[in-house]
Amino acid sequence: MEYSLLKDVDYVMPGHANFSPRHKKLAEAEKLISDMRASSKHRLTVGIHEAGHFETAQKLGIAAAYAGPMIEHIRESDCWIVGFGRTQIAKEDWAKLTAEQAAEFCVSGRVAEIVLLNDAPIETSQVDFEDFIYSGKGRPSHLALIYKQAEERLTRELRSDLTAQQSIVRAGARFESQIFGVDRSIKAAA
Repeated sequence: MEYSLLKDVDYVMPGHANFSPRHKKLAEAEKLISDMRASSKHRLTVGIHEAGHFETAQKLGIAAAYAGPMIEHIRESDCWIVGFGRTQIAKEDWAKLTAEQAAEFCVSGRVAEIVLLNDAPIETSQVDFEDFIYSGKGRPSHLALIYKQAEERLTRELRSDLTAQQSIVRAGARFESQIFGVDRSIKAAA
């Protein structure tokens, strides 16, 4: 028996993972995405996070595009990764970034959450951090330091720049609308 997949979710996994008996981790990943979609707070958080990446890509002069949720199975480590949203840049553009620029791009989602939502659970940016420190742009221990320095500097800069904060909020609204659709539960002001 084959199970149906969630709408508008990218699945990166072996084909047999969708057949009976269904993998428990796949079902858990789909539940996480369904719960996130049902929560306006979680949609806002994802939108702000991805907008932080998008705005930083623009600032660095590279094209970026939004993508929706994904579930990926890493066969080598038998790990399942759930992404609630993504900001994608071309591999060629990534390769051109210095370690400092790549750190800015990777940490910018976390910084947007810290400044605009006053909270950024480590889970929301763990994949960004790991992508950066294992990017091959230097030794992982040195890249971790660059990442933390970029986080501190960008947090200070964003806290003092109301225009940049407003831009991220607007970009977050565009992400949410583009990826999750218009929230019909919000009523127009009278």
